[in-house]
Amino acid sequence: MMRCDGEMSEDGGSGGPRVPCDAIRYDDGSVKGGCDEPCGFIMGKKGYGVVMDTNGFKHYNKMEHPMERPNQKVSLHGLGFLQIQLTDQLRIHIWHPDLPRRRCFKYSSAHNHRFGFESTVLTGMIVNRIVTPIPTQTIDKGDQYYLYRHDGPRMRHGNRAWIPATDEPWRFVHTSSTSYVAGQKYPMLPYVWHETGIPGDGRAATLMYKTEEHEDPAHSACQVGVKPDEAFDRFQMTDNDMWAIARDVLGS
Repeated sequence: MMRCDGEMSEDGGSGGPRVPCDAIRYDDGSVKGGCDEPCGFIMGKKGYGVVMDTNGFKHYNKMEHPMERPNQKVSLHGLGFLQIQLTDQLRIHIWHPDLPRRRCFKYSSAHNHRFGFESTVLTGMIVNRIVTPIPTQTIDKGDQYYLYRHDGPRMRHGNRAWIPATDEPWRFVHTSSTSYVAGQKYPMLPYVWHETGIPGDGRAATLMYKTEEHEDPAHSACQVGVKPDEAFDRFQMTDNDMWAIARDVLGS
């Protein structure tokens, strides 16, 4: 295994002047200060040295997968929105009817997060539906779903694996639905199952602030008989096309 020597070339490759690395950035988005660990598979996460400047991650070495884009600030999410990362805790989410979704979207919208957050609606309307998974033997109506956890490093197209979390199927009970419009906020606790609806023309945007974060993985549900779409490519659109969608929703 190669070890990081605390330096890298200015052009991010093997040649050119050597400069200090300021941090190691991992596939899951986490950053470790300094560069004193093996630069490769580290604690189960592939990492690479980076040199910081005022615009974020400027240089990186070429040990990452070719499909990875370590300085990516905007990407797709399989639930049909753009994710713009402002800081580790702050993101903008943008929904638009022209955005691609994972193939199983219709059958896999229920999910939870390993972090809590507060979202402020910037434009449009958000419907936050709280749902609760119930063992199938306790209710006899409704579609059945398998529960999956999203664990481990990100894969080739930017997603984490769908790992079965239970052997038996579950059903979901609708608990509540609340609508929020521009200027309103709503909180979510970690591991609370929910779905997000975008009524009207399908355009909306929120500013999401993470309030806490935990180690146990997030989960999604997928209807029995439907294969989860692990191959959804979060980078299938160009940066220019994604930013054009963002401007259409937020305004120039």
